[in-house]
This record gives sequence, C-alpha cells and structure tokens, in this order.
Amino acid sequence: MSLSIESIDDTEINEALTKVLDIIEMEQERDFISNAELFDYLLTAFSIDTNLIPNSVSKDYAGVHLGLLYEDNDFNLLLKSFKNNQCLDPFYTLKILNDAKEKLLKFPNIQKCILDDPLESGCIVVGDLHGNFNDLNHIIQKYGIPGCDFKFIFNGDYVDRGSKQLEVLLLILHSFLIRPNRVFLNRGNHEDIAMNSSQNFNPNFLTSCRKMYGKYGSIIFKKANELFSALPLATSLENTVIKFKYFVVHGGISDSLDLDFINSKLDRFRYESSTISSSKFKNENKIISDLLWSDPIRSEDGQILPRSAPKLKGCYLNKQRNVGSLFGYDITEKFCKKYSYNAIIRSHEVRDRGFSEDHSRLFTLFSASFYCGGNNFGSIFKFLTKEPSFEVYSYKNINGDFSSLIYKRNNYLLKQFKKLIRSKEDILMQEFKIFDSKNNGFVQTDIWADIISKSFNSEISIKHLKSIKDFLCECESNLDCVNYKSMFIVKERARSYEDEHFLNIVTNLFEILDRNNDKKISILEAKAALDHLNKKLGTKFSIQDDCVNFIKQMDRNSDNYVDLEEFKQAFIKSEHDEMASNEENSNSEYSEDEEVQIVRL
Repeated sequence: MSLSIESIDDTEINEALTKVLDIIEMEQERDFISNAELFDYLLTAFSIDTNLIPNSVSKDYAGVHLGLLYEDNDFNLLLKSFKNNQCLDPFYTLKILNDAKEKLLKFPNIQKCILDDPLESGCIVVGDLHGNFNDLNHIIQKYGIPGCDFKFIFNGDYVDRGSKQLEVLLLILHSFLIRPNRVFLNRGNHEDIAMNSSQNFNPNFLTSCRKMYGKYGSIIFKKANELFSALPLATSLENTVIKFKYFVVHGGISDSLDLDFINSKLDRFRYESSTISSSKFKNENKIISDLLWSDPIRSEDGQILPRSAPKLKGCYLNKQRNVGSLFGYDITEKFCKKYSYNAIIRSHEVRDRGFSEDHSRLFTLFSASFYCGGNNFGSIFKFLTKEPSFEVYSYKNINGDFSSLIYKRNNYLLKQFKKLIRSKEDILMQEFKIFDSKNNGFVQTDIWADIISKSFNSEISIKHLKSIKDFLCECESNLDCVNYKSMFIVKERARSYEDEHFLNIVTNLFEILDRNNDKKISILEAKAALDHLNKKLGTKFSIQDDCVNFIKQMDRNSDNYVDLEEFKQAFIKSEHDEMASNEENSNSEYSEDEEVQIVRL
C-alpha cells in the first residue's frame, strides 16, 4: 500500500472533530432504527403516486437532452450541467433509474471485477460519497469517466446528507449504463427507503428529491429505492494472473456469513430496507444487515474501539447502531483464509485521513471530504493490474471561503455534541461529583475527559476531548482543570437533544403523509393514512369521522388543511396548555417566549 495526500495537514483538533462527527452519526442512526418499522409502513403507502409519472420531456425544458443510448458525450454534458446547478428533466431521471434497475436485476449478489488483462489500467475503489458532488467531480477529473480508463467500484452510500445527492447518484448510474461490465455498484446502508426519509440526516434523500422535482419528487424517490434494493451486496476484486483477491463490501462481515448461501439462495430484491426485522426472513435480514451495517473492533492508542466491544476478538451485536455486528481481527482472518481473500475493503465509517487499516487484512475507505461539517480527508484506493497491493490517494475539496465554511461547520458539530453531553447530565454529574472533593465544580482535565469518553462508549479518546475542551466548558489552564458544571448551563432557551430528535420524527411523519408535496395534509391524505394503518397494523380508525377530527384538531387557521407548523403544534404543549389541559375547549396558543414541553407518543 502506498499513499498520496493532497491539501492541508491534519491536526489533533481535526481528528477530534471527526470523532465527534462519528458519535453524532451513530446516535442519529441508532435513534432512527427504533422508529424505522413505522416509517417503512407509511413510506410504502405514501411515497408514490403513479398518476404523476411523466411520459415525455417537458416542453419548456432547456437543459441537457439525453440520447437513446448512454454515451460518454452525454455523460460529460450531464457533468457540466450539474456543475452549473442545472436540473435534469424528471423524464430523463426516471429513465436512468429504471434502466439501471433493469440491468442490476440480472447481477449476482456478489459480483466479480476481474483485472487479468495486462493492458488494463486498473481499478478505482470509491467509498462513501453521501451526495458530495465536489469529490466525485475531483475523482472523475483525475481518473476519467468511471469505466473508461479505469474500472470503478462504488462501495455504497451515494445519498443522504450531501447537497447534491441526486446529481451524484445519476452520474454514477449513467457511467454504469455506459459500461455495465466495468462499473460496479455496491449497496450501502443508506440505500434504504427508511434511512432516506430520516429527518436526522440533513438533508435526507426524500427531501432532496422533493426539493429538486416538486410534484415528481415522491415518484423519483420511490423509483430510486426500487433501484437500491436491486444493488448487489458486495464485489470480489480479483486478478488470477498475479493472484490477488479483495472482498469489497460497505459495512463488513460477521462470524456467520456464508458466501455460498449469499451467492446462490439469498433474495436481496425483497429488502427495500435492511433496518426492518422480519420473522419470516430473519436469517436473510441478518445477512444483509451484517454486510451493510457492521463495524470492526480495533485498537487505537491502546484502547479498544468501540468501547461497547468486550475485547478485540470475537463477534457481537453492534449495540452502537442497534443493527449489524461488531467483528474482531480473528473473524477477519478466518473469513479471508476461508474464501482466499488478501483483505477486506469496507466503508461505512468516516475516517480523518479518508482511510484506515483497522486489522492486518481489513481497510476502511471513506471518500467524502469535509463530511457533515467535519474536516476530514476523502480517499480512494487505486489498484493496478500488475501490482498485488494498492495505492491510496487522499484529497480535500471545498467551494467558497475556506476558513468561514470550516468555522461554521465545526461550530455546528460542537453544538450538536454539547446537546448530546447535556442529554446525559444526570449520569455525568454523579460521576464528576465523586472527584470534586471541594464541591466547587472543578475536576482535573484528564478525569473530566475520561468520564466524558466512557459515557459515550465510543471512539472519542481522552486526547481528542482535551483538544476541544475549551469549546465545551470553562477551563483553568494553569491548574489543568475544567469547570464541569459550565457544560450544563444553557444561556439561552434551546430544545434538548431528545426533544429535537422527537420533532425530527414529527417532521418526518408530516413529509411522508404529504403525498403530493404541497406542504400540507388534506383530508384525502389523512384518509389514505388511516386506511393504510388499519390494514397494516389492525387498527380500527373510522376513515370518515377520524379523518375529519384529525384535520380539525390540527387546523388552526380553519382552511381544511394542516401545514407543518400546525402539525408540530399538535405534539407540543405550552406551560399554559398543560395547566389548562383538563378544561374543555381550551384555545391557548403556543408562545415563542414560553418553555415548551414535547408530548411523547
């Protein structure tokens, strides 16, 4: 393995921010998993309206027109138009999605990328992009159209969180349609109908589709998720001449994976979501979850990561995510020996340098730089046909004023981290008081950092926390101690992490119920919701009476529709409302000056 790095050097604070980002992402995904089944039921009913499928290109469309065949020239035009923030006509978008899905349906669960031809340039392996158009464009400028000079393996997570998710997805699919035998697409955990609608991911794929395509957004979202369920689960990168073989998969492995079963018997097409448990197909669901969601157990600075792992060896439930497995170096070694792999290449987790060697035969690859407000590198792996090892190329790409954007992103990350710390206030205060002998609110910095680190049971170390301590609480540098109480003083009214998460769920429900994306829920949409819940969950709502009551109770301006703010208010009670809750016909309004109480379902 050789390394080439572009752009600026890393610092300890950048490493710490990457760890903070990882914690926030884990918390968001774990929170969402517990609600995934409800959203899956609703999405299957409300995310598509077949009457809205366009049958031709709009007459007033002035963008790129695609030919009948998929060619390099059209790809370059599409790339240029996306650089200029132009939108592809929904007719073409649906054509790309449908054509790619039809081809992918014929691919095996584990596809093979063969590099035997000595005249081949090689293969580029790309990790998570998450809608980061700048990084995909950078990769294309350096290595050409995917599949042209180099074969390409895209290792999942094309959408969610980034600003140009559809653009990234469409470019990757277009390159696949030009050369389907030279561009290999793996499924990631975010190629998932439930994950794509989570309000925890800002913006999520559902929001991106609706923002870009308006009334066509829901049908494009649904068709994209049909394509996602057709994506292969892994790629075997092989050269039989010089004898190398790598297993490329998004999440990882477990001690129970059977590649023969996966290749011959597993039906991947039934899983639009890998987060939904099914007693009928429990074994298949676990296999897919292990491949898409698992994480390695590793050692960093003498510490076992993640902390939820009891030891470096073995295989355990991935409690950090509530889905998938945690696997040790021994599981990696057994897997590689059993199936004759040099190593495993996986993605799924952000890395400060864009990659890491987690086991002697396991590498993590992440290709989105400045991910979610962080300051990390993105990386790709380059395989050459005559070399058994690979090169690492790392980069950073950003538009606009560098210092301003980094400040804003880092500030957002640290605010989110503070909210998470405050959500653990009761437990943390008990721990801090044990070491606060003078009861003055101060403890030594190392003790403070150790308590915070252990409370998240995750990858952020004492070293990382010490590098960002000044952003989290008041510190006395001369005495090497911190005022732990200052972390829990909120100078201005703000909702807690849990309340913010709950309102995200409420917003998510609203967007799902709003079938035609007109930013309001009608009586017809309410009827469709209740009818579907009656059929799926065995409830006994009155379709007529309950729908009218549903709208009336939320419709504050009496226009027979419920907008997002009215929908949110149905789940929020002010202090005045709480005191008057037993009074009939209470019409109290929520005031911006009042503390709010979130009403749990």
